[in-house]
Amino acid sequence: MAGRLFLFALMALVVRIPFDFQAGERHFGPGEYVLTVEGDPAASLTVRSADKGGRAVLGVRRSTETGESAPTVSFHAYGDRRFLSAVQLAAGQRWEVVPSETETAAARTHGTPTLTRLRADHAGR
Repeated sequence: MAGRLFLFALMALVVRIPFDFQAGERHFGPGEYVLTVEGDPAASLTVRSADKGGRAVLGVRRSTETGESAPTVSFHAYGDRRFLSAVQLAAGQRWEVVPSETETAAARTHGTPTLTRLRADHAGR
């Protein structure tokens, strides 16, 4: 319906992350995480630690890249710092994280990041 905003959970992913990383301005350690995208076209990504209870809510935008068909979670690495950068839920459902001020500063210092991708599973599978 015109004029109404519908929010919905698209899908949740579970991923084991073997390194420290930042999601927005929040630091997370290695562990298992549940990532959920809600809303379209203006969306948010909730990152929740499956075992430690920490969480962050980040702004995301739908990507024009098609990406892989398998669910993946991507990170930009600048030196030894990693930042959550994208979530691929399924074919054609890729969401890019809006870079934080900390990541923007790291990019100015280190230049082009290296990319790390991890396979994820749909929650409940």
